[in-house]
Amino acid sequence: MAARPFSSFCHQDPEALAESCALQHYAGQGAAQLLAWDGDQAALLLEACLPGTPLNQPEDEAQETRIAAQLMRQL
Repeated sequence: MAARPFSSFCHQDPEALAESCALQHYAGQGAAQLLAWDGDQAALLLEACLPGTPLNQPEDEAQETRIAAQLMRQL
């Protein structure tokens, strides 16, 4: 079995716990999959977002709005 790509993200933000709970709830649907969470270190281990295109890449405000609305419905 091939390893899943992942990226790690660590910050000392008071919202890290809420972020980890939300990502756990979404379970990879419309958001990166939370692979692990270390509350003591406020560290999140996330599945890589592939292709990883930022929302503002289309550079078309109407298209960006449609994508954001679709994602919000999915979440």
